[in-house]
Amino acid sequence: MSLFYPLLYSVLFAFYWINHRISRPQLPNIPLRPGQGSTLKNLATSTRAITTKPEHPVLSKNDFKNFPLVSRESISRNVSIFRFGLPRPTDVLGLPPGQHIALAFDDGGKTLSRSYTPMSTDHDRGHFDVLVKLYPEGKMSCFLDKMKIGDEIRVRGPKGAMTYKAGYCDRIGMIAGGSGITPMLQIIKAARMWRGRHHADRPDFANTTEEDIILKKAIDRIAEDDQGINVHYVLSQPPKMWAGSSGRVNLDMIKAKLPPPAPRTKIMLCGPPAMVTSMTAILASLNYERARPASKKDDQVFCF
Repeated sequence: MSLFYPLLYSVLFAFYWINHRISRPQLPNIPLRPGQGSTLKNLATSTRAITTKPEHPVLSKNDFKNFPLVSRESISRNVSIFRFGLPRPTDVLGLPPGQHIALAFDDGGKTLSRSYTPMSTDHDRGHFDVLVKLYPEGKMSCFLDKMKIGDEIRVRGPKGAMTYKAGYCDRIGMIAGGSGITPMLQIIKAARMWRGRHHADRPDFANTTEEDIILKKAIDRIAEDDQGINVHYVLSQPPKMWAGSSGRVNLDMIKAKLPPPAPRTKIMLCGPPAMVTSMTAILASLNYERARPASKKDDQVFCF
């Protein structure tokens, strides 16, 4: 039984309220050496590398650059986190929160590229992490799956219409499906860093994800570390003794968990086309602005 489309088995629905009046100390992120530590373990708590040296952005919008694979962590049967190294320990990608990059390789004399949003941010120096759902017939999936430590991937960016900054709005609602959780995590991490310094922000986040609830451990760690997050899981095929909800994310859930329509309220969507179509229709019925085919940063409903 599918939830939104074939192979969509589980959904997470989380309510995230970042209260600007609560300022909690953040744990520093120490860049790992190749093959050391757990990418997933450090995802929830990473904020800034300990260094006094200036950062050096390495991305180029026009030219592909090569970066080596330094580690890989499988988080489910078909989802892995790939960590790629940057030239120097103080280097950062130079990727604004909400934007994405293009990964590319040579496919029989032609350049094949796919867009991904890194899970890491520019507070993580010396490396960047990309979550990838691996499809047996996908060319990029097959290339990444066969990569060995030290093999290089070509990268270009940043790309995208969304650039999240402090003061962007008062409240944000997020709905994400599958690996669509990654741009949301980027923005959540950025908002947590800015909280306490930019008092205008008061966003709400709601997230959905599929296939054994991608990044559940990382999301749970964020919830444990931050009093402003309440996580509610919804599964289409829940196991016995399941404490969360089951079925589809519906109008009542969205109405209860997302902030109501307001001039400075934004909704962000990222996931499978069928899910995004369903959610935009529900949002429109709740008097949010109808999403445009190609979203702009200032739209009330933004689709990645």
